[in-house]
Amino acid sequence: MRTTRVVLAACTAALMLPGSAFAATYKVSAGTPANVALPGAFAAGLYDADAYYPGSHSPLRIHKGDRVTFSGGFHTATILGSTPRAGLELIQPDPAHGTYPSVLDAAAHPFWWNGKAKFVYNGATLAPAGGSTVTNHAALFNSGVLFAQPTGYTLKFNRTGTFQIVCLIHPGMKATVKVVSRRHHVLSASRQARRAKSDARSDIRKAIALDESMPRSVADPAKPVVTVGAGPNRFSLFAFYPSALSVKVGTTVTFASGSVNEPHNVGLGDVNYQFGLLAQIDLFPNGPTDPNQVNPNLIYGSDPPDASGVRDFTGASSHGNGYLATNVVWKGSLIPNIARSTKVKFTAPGTYTYMCQIHPNMVATVNVHP
Repeated sequence: MRTTRVVLAACTAALMLPGSAFAATYKVSAGTPANVALPGAFAAGLYDADAYYPGSHSPLRIHKGDRVTFSGGFHTATILGSTPRAGLELIQPDPAHGTYPSVLDAAAHPFWWNGKAKFVYNGATLAPAGGSTVTNHAALFNSGVLFAQPTGYTLKFNRTGTFQIVCLIHPGMKATVKVVSRRHHVLSASRQARRAKSDARSDIRKAIALDESMPRSVADPAKPVVTVGAGPNRFSLFAFYPSALSVKVGTTVTFASGSVNEPHNVGLGDVNYQFGLLAQIDLFPNGPTDPNQVNPNLIYGSDPPDASGVRDFTGASSHGNGYLATNVVWKGSLIPNIARSTKVKFTAPGTYTYMCQIHPNMVATVNVHP
C-alpha cells in the first residue's frame, strides 16, 4: 500500500510540473530537408525549395513552451510582428546617398550608370535580431541568413496564438506556427518530420512537372518571349525557357520573369569577362565593414533603354567586346520599381550566349540569323 501511495504521489507531482518540463523541440528546414533526395539536375542547381518544412503546406501546431529550430541555406526565418517589411528587404537605396563609381567598358567608355544613385545590401536582412523567446505578437525576430547559423536558429514560443514566419529574401516563402495550450493535441516532432518529408517530395514532383512542360528550343516565333526562371510560391527553377532560341536579325526578344521568389537578369557576352566585371561592381558584404554595393546592372542595365523600353544589342561591337546586361526582372518583388520584363533587340547575326548575373548556372543561347 505504501509503495502504491508513493507512486501515485510521484505521478501527481509530475502532472503539476510547469509546461517547460514537457517541452518539445521541432525542427523546420528552410528549403529542402537534408533527408530528401533530389533528381540529378535539381541537385545540380536547377531547383530550390522556397518553403518551410513543416509549416508551409499546413500550419505547424505546437504547445506553448515548445521550441522550433530553423535551419537552411540562403533564407531567413523571420517573425515581423509589427515591424514593416519594407525596411528589411535585401536591396535598399544607399542610406549614405552614395553613387556608383566610374567603371570603363572594353571600349574604354564609361558605363551609363556611372554616377547614378547607388543601391546596397541591407545589413538588417542579413543579421539576427530579437531574442530567443517569443512572448508577444508585436516583437521582431530575425534569424539572419540561416547558412550562417550551423546549429540552427531556435525560438521558444511562450505565447499562444498564430505566428507567420517569412523569408526576407524570397517574398512568397511563408509558414504558419500555431501555438496552443497543452490541453490541445498536437503531432509529435517525429510525426511532423515525416510530414515535412512528404511535403518536400510533393513540391519536387510539381517542380518536375513544371520543368517538363516548359519549352527547350524555339525557332523564329512571331513574338519571341524567354521565360526567365520559373516557379510559384514554394519553389523556383533556375533556367531560361527556351534555353535555345533562334530569331531573325532585327527581332526584339522579351525576357519575362517566371519566378515569384527569384530575381534574374540577362548578361550577354563572354562569361569570363562578366565574372571579372562582377568582381568589381557587385560587392556582397560578409561583415559590417566590408564593401557593400549591388550590381548596378540589376537596377539600370548596362545601356539605357529607348522610349519603348528596348535595348539594342549590336553583337561584337557592343561595348567593344559583345557585352550587354539588362535590368533585373522579378514578378514577385516587393521592392518598388522592379520590372516584370525587359526587352533586347538583336541587330547583328551570330550565336550569343547569355547568363543570369545573379545565378550564373542559368545559361542559354540565342541564334540570330539573316
